[in-house]
Amino acid sequence: MGNKTILLTHTDLDGYGSNLLLETYDIRARMVNLDNHIVDSYVLEMIRRLKEKEMDIPKALFITDLGLKPEVAKELNEWYQRLPEDKKPTLKLFDHHKTALHLNQYDWATVIVGEGMNKPSGTSLFYEFLKSETDRKLPEEKQEKLNRLVELIRSYDTWEWKETNDHLASDLNDLFYLMKRNLFIQHRLDWLNGPYSVKSCFFEQERFLLSMERERIKNYLRAKSKQMVVLNDFFKNESGKYFNVGVLQAENYISELGDHLCQTNRDLDFVAMFDVTKNKVSFRARKPEVDLTPLVKSFGGGGHSQAAGCSLNGIGFELIEKVYDKMVTK
Repeated sequence: MGNKTILLTHTDLDGYGSNLLLETYDIRARMVNLDNHIVDSYVLEMIRRLKEKEMDIPKALFITDLGLKPEVAKELNEWYQRLPEDKKPTLKLFDHHKTALHLNQYDWATVIVGEGMNKPSGTSLFYEFLKSETDRKLPEEKQEKLNRLVELIRSYDTWEWKETNDHLASDLNDLFYLMKRNLFIQHRLDWLNGPYSVKSCFFEQERFLLSMERERIKNYLRAKSKQMVVLNDFFKNESGKYFNVGVLQAENYISELGDHLCQTNRDLDFVAMFDVTKNKVSFRARKPEVDLTPLVKSFGGGGHSQAAGCSLNGIGFELIEKVYDKMVTK
């Protein structure tokens, strides 16, 4: 695939899993990690630059663990279809979010949500593609370790580690946020390439970091639980009925915090955690009957039924005012 491959992927562990795969297969690429709320504007600007020949057409363009709005996908497809056959790059999008299913109308998109256990993630979908398409074959032991690493990423991102009690998946995610991204990737490559056991996964200093992190997470969840306020007059379902929602400011441990708050406050329909400085709101639910996707789509966001997100300005800053009023009352 040469040195003209471009990868656009998410900023979480599952997104960086695609970075790791390209590094493992020694595919030189320009890798760009994007939050969901800016991917559409980024792709539109890239298309403009390609049309005006401000950048060269890549040999391959991969988009993983990210969806595109219908109008952006249409623009990308129209640009792609107008190219002469000998100029067309390899164009592939791999995603696993319900809100991206509309992209399956395009030959270059593969969006699989899955049911029950063994649901795919962005990393696992991209991995299956690379294994079938690349001519780079890995040594058997390295392949076995990469299989394990991809499975840990998939298990954490789909939250299946809770069902299987595979805490290595959760540890891997914690480590991802503890380390600088390039160092995290390099350590994983060192493990893949070195004489290490498939079961070990982490180096000794990383295990020490994780032991300290577990205590930090406990304290964080405890403190944030006290800061949550409940809104029952803001978020509505499609029939206009109000949800009972826990809302708070949160910058870290979003999945762990959302799960903890839902589990310890069974009267809540879901939890909304906003980060003003990053202009994002993350939603988490645990009730099977609650589907977050229609709600976040109405705010211009996307995600899964039980884990989704959007920009804060997509909701409107009335949310902050509501939370502030509740906090004053509290």
